[in-house]
Amino acid sequence: MRHQQTERQDPSQPLSRQHGTYRQISHPEQLITGKEDAANNYAWGHYTIGKEFIDLLLDRIRKPADQCTGLQGFLVFHSLGGGTGSDVTSFLMEQLSVNYGKKSKLEFSIYPAPQVSTAMVKPYNSILTTHTTLEHSDCAFMADNKAIYDICRRNLDIERPTYTNLNRLISQIVSSITASLRFDGALNVDLTEFQTNLVPYLTSTSPWPPMHQSSLQKRYTTSSCRWQRLPMPALSLPTRW
Repeated sequence: MRHQQTERQDPSQPLSRQHGTYRQISHPEQLITGKEDAANNYAWGHYTIGKEFIDLLLDRIRKPADQCTGLQGFLVFHSLGGGTGSDVTSFLMEQLSVNYGKKSKLEFSIYPAPQVSTAMVKPYNSILTTHTTLEHSDCAFMADNKAIYDICRRNLDIERPTYTNLNRLISQIVSSITASLRFDGALNVDLTEFQTNLVPYLTSTSPWPPMHQSSLQKRYTTSSCRWQRLPMPALSLPTRW
């Protein structure tokens, strides 16, 4: 049984999941929004807004979890630069560790880049969130915004990448990682094996995203499929991080 929950606090930004092409994928009850955003303030979102919404979030998670005959764990998708994606998500992962301590938690996180950042405090949010989630994430797959933009420009010839282009590229990463869960195989057949096979020790929970070639369509407007080999570190953080 697969369950999906989306949580967002900023009322000023439209949630395309409610009105877009894929609006029927998630149940409306699992799209949680609020009237107040975190204003890119980690402390405000983590210690104030997070505590206001945590009971609702855990209740929405508990209902489908109770219906599972063999719950393996959770896949957590979030950004580390914004307000809700960093502070509220880190607080939620803390509570998941308390309520579902033995279940695996795989984290898919997007790090901000100064070239495409819209807030001065995003580096602080990223550092604070990384420190918090390091203890509660069993395996974390990280991607860098700047690297994803560069791949779209250099490898896919998209001069001005949109969020659709970026999300489709990220979806290729997620699809590659979860392919072993959806198809028959001998490796990583469940969530617990990711930690066993990819994490050498507890303080090193961030393997390279396993995507070394791209099947994205050029500009997403033609029917021709363009395959190109990409270096594995290309989608991840620079070595200086």
